[in-house]
Amino acid sequence: VPATDAWVSTINISQISTSNKAHNKVPDHCETTLDIRYTPADQDRIIHDIKALLPKQMTLHVEANEPCLNTPDTDAHVKQLQSIAKKHTQSSIVTYGAHGTSDARHYTEVGGHGIEFGPIGTGIGSDDECIDIESLKTYCTILVEFVLSFSQPAPTNK
Repeated sequence: VPATDAWVSTINISQISTSNKAHNKVPDHCETTLDIRYTPADQDRIIHDIKALLPKQMTLHVEANEPCLNTPDTDAHVKQLQSIAKKHTQSSIVTYGAHGTSDARHYTEVGGHGIEFGPIGTGIGSDDECIDIESLKTYCTILVEFVLSFSQPAPTNK
């Protein structure tokens, strides 16, 4: 685990498989699955770099190569959401890059943007996951006001 948070591409060997059933034999064939989460700066070169590292007898099959979610802080809708959230929470809403992924990335290919935010909680994805009910109510209020703001003229990117 890094000592400090860093916005860098990561690679996880998420699966290794072989048809070998013997415990004392080196397999003739092996497949490895890599889960790669890359930053926008690495998007165009990371597959090329991996191919360059592979010995000639190895092949690379790319199952999916999807863009990462990279919404600029200057996006007009992000600014609108921050303004609405600040009004209801009485605190500034800070944006930052986060490791992980979101289904919002699927909209990147068609020029869409997205962010992840939500109510106060802990233990996401664990057996101890919990949420602060009052912050959930505030979150719902923010979302309703944000969606209703689309009935007004679109904000400009400034």
